[in-house]
Amino acid sequence: MRSIVHSLLAISASIFCAHGEERTGVALENGVSPSKKYEVVLEADKGSPRFERYEFKGDNDQYPAFLILEVASGEILTRLPWGSDSSDWPSLREGSKVSWNPAGDSVILNTSSRFYSASSIWSFEVKSGVFKETGLPDYKTLTGFNAPKSDDLRPRVGASSSWNERGDLVHEIILSPLVDPKNGDPMHHRITLRMGPKGWTVVSREKLHGN
Repeated sequence: MRSIVHSLLAISASIFCAHGEERTGVALENGVSPSKKYEVVLEADKGSPRFERYEFKGDNDQYPAFLILEVASGEILTRLPWGSDSSDWPSLREGSKVSWNPAGDSVILNTSSRFYSASSIWSFEVKSGVFKETGLPDYKTLTGFNAPKSDDLRPRVGASSSWNERGDLVHEIILSPLVDPKNGDPMHHRITLRMGPKGWTVVSREKLHGN
């Protein structure tokens, strides 16, 4: 099965080159992993012919996305959608931030726009040979508060992640309530998590105010 998947990915890479564009896509700051084995690039950015072909088609499989490449071969290991509304940025690169862990086998992809920001963590899986998303715990596990109802929130959502000096994940959530929550949830939290055998474990929480 793995050989079939890799063959399909190789075909995709060939098609990617056939349109006369760079095989490695659009380079991003800090896109290359510390191990130099992998690189995150944008499949296309605004103003390029490829972006114009894909824009507004309503199909996430065809929309400009992040590609995680194997540096030595240029092979596309993983393709994933750009995480935020792209309409507010003249360039997708301006709203994209890549952060690798020290080992170079897990990467944070942060995207931001005017009212939305998103964060996802992707880790290399040896068995499949691709990067897969490492999901975070639910809102209550992260913050200690019950998840708010969408009807009680303004349509503004902020999420971003980074690595601290110990290699732990620092995840920040900012929501915008219509009224002050009765349970005292500030809806602005910074949570530090550590990866263990059973997944992410919350190490510490901060409740942040004034937003």
